[in-house]
Amino acid sequence: MDVLRRFSDDTGDLVEAMRARTPTVFAPQDPPTDLLPLEELDDLLDGGLLRVPYVDVVTEGRDLPASLYCTPRRPTYHQPQYGYVDGHIVRDLVAAAGATLLLRYVDHWHPRTAALCTALESSVGRQVEAFYFVTPPGTVGRPVHRDDADVVVVQIAGAKQWWVHEPPASGNWEPGPTEAPGAVALAPLIRPGQVLLVPRGSAHRAEATGEGPSVHLSFTIRDAGATQLLDALRSCLSAGAEPEIRPVDENRRLASAAELLDHARTALDKLTPQALLDEARRTMRPERPPRGTPLAEMRDPAGG
Repeated sequence: MDVLRRFSDDTGDLVEAMRARTPTVFAPQDPPTDLLPLEELDDLLDGGLLRVPYVDVVTEGRDLPASLYCTPRRPTYHQPQYGYVDGHIVRDLVAAAGATLLLRYVDHWHPRTAALCTALESSVGRQVEAFYFVTPPGTVGRPVHRDDADVVVVQIAGAKQWWVHEPPASGNWEPGPTEAPGAVALAPLIRPGQVLLVPRGSAHRAEATGEGPSVHLSFTIRDAGATQLLDALRSCLSAGAEPEIRPVDENRRLASAAELLDHARTALDKLTPQALLDEARRTMRPERPPRGTPLAEMRDPAGG
């Protein structure tokens, strides 16, 4: 199945909705709700290997100090190990204190999520990251804010009421909390299996509803801005240039400068806006190493 079909339905297409910057709700036939079910997360919490910065606990819009939910691990080589999450404390903070559990960059450490992010990157040609939220009912994880990415929300369990505002009219805005979110464009109640697109820059907030926790996985699809375009321009204009490494006098330095300018002018004449944008997007995408031969399938190369 085309990976985009896991995020779209017969009424619309995810990529087209991103291009149109239109907040949209989809009901795919095969949404990726099976990537990281809540039961598996409980096992991860009890396994003792989850650690900061991949785990965050948020309440009233602020990140709690890791010292509140991390405890030293039993000594390894006589040295205590820090930064490991205590699952019992995390559960208490979520259940009793109304905190939101946030797992960051799930694609860095969860193989199935990484595989889906890689497939999605190949389809859209952009950088994709994954974040996982567990929010107790009746609470808001973060105040109204903007993200510097198209956010694709996959509801895994529970329900969440969203308020998505109109995207900004220009590119001169900052990610983070905002006191001027603009008009509300869409206010859906998202249930398990549904997918919500929050366009890049659209202010939004969400509140968990119902009796149980809301669980969703957010795929952030990032695109190039001024910083990435400028970096790509430098890379394109300097690619293949081989100036003298350490010119020994002023004349040689001027000659090296002239050589670089000539090289850059030639490269600039050949460079198109689409090629520059493609290069910026390419450099943003992570180098995900291919999976090697599974240990269970390894054989003696000598055939013994």
